[in-house]
Amino acid sequence: MKKLVVLLFLITSLFANKVDTALKQCKKEYLYVLIVSNFCPWCHKFENQTLQDTKVKKSLQKDFCFVKLTRGDDSIAKKFSSTFSPSHYFLDKNGTIVLEDIGYKTSQEFLEILKDLKE
Repeated sequence: MKKLVVLLFLITSLFANKVDTALKQCKKEYLYVLIVSNFCPWCHKFENQTLQDTKVKKSLQKDFCFVKLTRGDDSIAKKFSSTFSPSHYFLDKNGTIVLEDIGYKTSQEFLEILKDLKE
């Protein structure tokens, strides 16, 4: 029984720390946290279209760190309170949410968000 409890704790700790680990490793001004659901068509569209856009990829790679969490697979901190998918969170170096948004974004809409954050 003790081994099971320890194992569950370790597994939970691994998933709960994805954002914390990324914040510690991130050398950029912002961390972008994308929360999706496996059965969300808008999440898949965002990942397969918007995030695959060359300009979006370039901007994210240049100016942001990125973490993707999946509802039901990853432990999601309570501060990411939105139950909608996809959910978009931008955190500063201290882990404070500076921008929160929900829903599918076209490449142009998402690039505007990234541009506004950089200014």
